[in-house]
Amino acid sequence: MENASENKVMEIPREWTFKNAQIAKAFDKHVREQLPWYDLVTGALAHIARHYIPQGGLVYDIGASTGNIGRALAPTLKERKARLVGIESSNEMCGQYPSPSISAPAHSNAPPSAAR
Repeated sequence: MENASENKVMEIPREWTFKNAQIAKAFDKHVREQLPWYDLVTGALAHIARHYIPQGGLVYDIGASTGNIGRALAPTLKERKARLVGIESSNEMCGQYPSPSISAPAHSNAPPSAAR
């Protein structure tokens, strides 16, 4: 039996930000409700990426959110002994990144020029 809170539609805050704990917690469910093709596109991206991830390679997931792309790429990463670096500016989204087989995303508020 499902929990009533799991069936509740997320109330969209007036000021949408991924730095909102409520949004981060409900993001995976919400994105699938609003974009019914989300999993299809994620699967297509993982299929295409297989052709570009080299043995021992390094993949960056910029804007990793809750790690959906990283989880989709996990079998290819493992097979190729490649590494994924998730980059996410929201601590709240990083807290929802569940996959222990993928490095937790790096949190950075630094401007891109600071990474040089």
